[in-house]
Amino acid sequence: MLQIAPHVGLTQTQFESLFSEDASQIDASAVDRLADTAAQGNSTSIDMLLNLALRQDDIGEQAQAKLIELHSGDREDISSMVGQSSVALYETMGHKDDGNRMTSSSALLHMAASSAHCGPVARQEIQKTIQNNLNFSVIQKLDNIIEANEELGIHADHHDRIKVMDTRKGFCGECSDAVMASLNQNGMAPAFQKVNPTSTHYFVLSHDKQTIIEPSYKQMFFNAQNNLEQDQERIDLLKALPDVFYGSKADFDATIDHVCDLLNISGGEKAALKAHWNTDAL
Repeated sequence: MLQIAPHVGLTQTQFESLFSEDASQIDASAVDRLADTAAQGNSTSIDMLLNLALRQDDIGEQAQAKLIELHSGDREDISSMVGQSSVALYETMGHKDDGNRMTSSSALLHMAASSAHCGPVARQEIQKTIQNNLNFSVIQKLDNIIEANEELGIHADHHDRIKVMDTRKGFCGECSDAVMASLNQNGMAPAFQKVNPTSTHYFVLSHDKQTIIEPSYKQMFFNAQNNLEQDQERIDLLKALPDVFYGSKADFDATIDHVCDLLNISGGEKAALKAHWNTDAL
């Protein structure tokens, strides 16, 4: 301990306070100091911030906010170090069933997923976790819409509910709002934006344009005039795919190509579908 404290720019008292379970006993300025030394490339400080960010209290929020700043800052080397350390922390904590930030759609998980140091297996696991958490938020939003309509006397029958919950036809804006609300809760909203690049469809895109979050992409493969049987057939075909896509533009294009292959969509029809996102121009 005596050697670590000065290495990360802390007094011994500040360093020892970081191990307290009571957030009120921790000197908040110690977190700021760790962020300062982390910004200078101190890997130990980055690791300590990450471990503090696992806390479910104000200190955890403060540490996570500092890491977001470091990860999204101008220095690519520091951003890379934060990403690499996030991956290492995920490999240690991401499979625990204790509700820590590495098992939810947290900023820590987003940073790990975007890291070049994240292997394909870990990236798939992280993407699945993020997709499931974001989808839960979308489902809650759509449930609230149905309930609000019921209160207004607008009743949804079984087919109507399928169109809202499973196809999400016409609800791209609301679904994107739910994603942004979830990102905001986890401190990641500043890194993403709700976009409508073709004036026909909303989804969520990171400001660096490297990550797409698409909570209603499946709706493009449903015709508004379809009957219940036709809708259910396509719903079943697409069930193996995530309801909310999270990943790179290349992965998203591959997903849309895969859906088109499943549904025997090609040529002009396929081009018209992909034009809703126009990922080549993003």
